[in-house]
Amino acid sequence: MATERPQSSEKHKLTLETAEIAWSELKRHFASGRLISIHPDLDLVDVAFSFSEDDRVQIKLWLDSQRLHPVTDN
Repeated sequence: MATERPQSSEKHKLTLETAEIAWSELKRHFASGRLISIHPDLDLVDVAFSFSEDDRVQIKLWLDSQRLHPVTDN
């Protein structure tokens, strides 16, 4: 049986994996339509955690309120 990691441990891991990234490294994600924009009032680690936990309810709330949306060239 798999042991679940505590939320704070997962968030700590995500924090350690967070860094600035050059646009040149993001271009392929943008081109494939997989780049999202996160509203400045959201915490990047909280959003990443919601994705890692497949929290569809929270993600849908952010999408519906336009606080999370795909990046386009418009």
